[in-house]
Amino acid sequence: MTKIGYARVSTIDQDFEIQQQRLYAQGCVIVR
Repeated sequence: MTKIGYARVSTIDQDFEIQQQRLYAQGCVIVR
């Protein structure tokens, strides 16, 4: 089954790159 992840940044303290890396590490193939 394909895993799809969703990452978002709502404050300047959050880092999209870290969220994206963690989603890919969990096997997500599509990150939006």
